[in-house]
Amino acid sequence: MQNTNDELNSLKLLVDFVQNHPNSSSAETIVSVLCSLYNGDRCKVDLSNFRLLDQTNFEHVINVLRLNQSRQ
Repeated sequence: MQNTNDELNSLKLLVDFVQNHPNSSSAETIVSVLCSLYNGDRCKVDLSNFRLLDQTNFEHVINVLRLNQSRQ
């Protein structure tokens, strides 16, 4: 089980990744996940795009999903 600090750090690292690699397919996937967490009715995530992520960013995405789930 992750702690909240690790999950928040994952969110920061994902945002940093998107800012530093804005035209990558990984950044597009990360943005779709973050937008969907903000407004899931308007922004849909294609889960098959998770395959575009390297292992590190995939784990960060999972941590952010955990963070979102724990906030309900």
